[in-house]
Amino acid sequence: MESILRPGDTFYEPANETISRFDATNEGVTFLARFPMPAGIAAKLVMGTASSNAAR
Repeated sequence: MESILRPGDTFYEPANETISRFDATNEGVTFLARFPMPAGIAAKLVMGTASSNAAR
C-alpha cells in the first residue's frame, strides 16, 4: 500500500515487512524509531534488501 508522509507524520510497519521503495526529496529524511522489547531480549535490527522487481 502506498502512503505519502509529510513532516511530522507517523507510520506503523508490521514485523517482518520490508519497505520496498522510499522516495525522499532532496531535503533528505530522518527516521526516529521505537522498538519496544520484552525484558531479557537482546535487540536486533536487520536491514533487508529490495527484490529486483521492486526497483522503479
